Amino acid sequence: MRADVLLARCRQGAALYGLRVEQHPESWYATWAFVIDEAKARGEKYEATTTEGGLGIGEGFPGCPRCTADSFVQCGRCGRLSCWVTGAHWSCQWAPCTSAGRPRGAIRAFSAHGDR
Repeated sequence: MRADVLLARCRQGAALYGLRVEQHPESWYATWAFVIDEAKARGEKYEATTTEGGLGIGEGFPGCPRCTADSFVQCGRCGRLSCWVTGAHWSCQWAPCTSAGRPRGAIRAFSAHGDR
């Protein structure tokens, strides 16, 4: 099984965190999330690889490690991930993007940076 780490930002203060994802035959699934600082993320080169496919939430996914939001959203404008509380209004936390709204549906195709 292949696993990658994607970067996401918290809805409360835009703090960075890592999102561990595992590849399954039908899709990728988020299985864990962890706090990481900007310098560590750059040092680990989490932006160096690309992962493509559908993305869902795996069994036991703990949510955002900073605010415990239960899900995440891929921005339709910049393509990056931010945490989200299901059913709530959402706004992208990746500057300078200002996209916002009420997300719906599943992430069926994404291309995001990760670490192999």
